[in-house]
Amino acid sequence: MIPEIDVMKCNGCAICVRACPVGIIGMFNKKAVMLRDLCEECGICAFSCPEVAIYYELEDTKSLNTYTAAFPTAKRLDAILGQKGEK
Repeated sequence: MIPEIDVMKCNGCAICVRACPVGIIGMFNKKAVMLRDLCEECGICAFSCPEVAIYYELEDTKSLNTYTAAFPTAKRLDAILGQKGEK
């Protein structure tokens, strides 16, 4: 599974650029871009993205449905669990 970059969510922080172990992510017009053919599919870029702008499309071959999966970054967990400090 090759990750996708949602340029509308990308804020140009370049954390994914620094996190990519093979160096295939760069910046263009202040947005992350990827050389997809060279991706090793490790998922580090998706895990490191604070805006959850990098995700995977998962296909269910039996039902022909497509699902979107993103790694649970701190920002996403805060949204799911509520703001920090709430009990």
